[in-house]
Amino acid sequence: MLNILGIGFACGAGALLRYALLSVNRDNFPWGTLLSNLLASFLMGYFSQNITDEISYLILSAGFLGGLGAYSALNYEFAVFFAKRIHALAYYSLTYCLGLLMVYVGMSV
Repeated sequence: MLNILGIGFACGAGALLRYALLSVNRDNFPWGTLLSNLLASFLMGYFSQNITDEISYLILSAGFLGGLGAYSALNYEFAVFFAKRIHALAYYSLTYCLGLLMVYVGMSV
């Protein structure tokens, strides 16, 4: 039961950080969403290589990173950009390509 509570609290902390980063959404481009997803990707790679305790890993990956890196926001913003024909491909490419890079960098640290 404590593990579930730990994941829940960690998810809340990740969501609060995501909320803070969303204030960066300016200039008609969701920089805050991109930043939170890239940070979550980096941390997922880092945690996968450096957190050996299974419970701690689950709390950090499923909890904290689950709250921080919500790709549902990415998909919504992509759909809106696509409909308006602005920056859609650039945003999608940046998020996925840089996200993969950040996982690799996180694994290498």
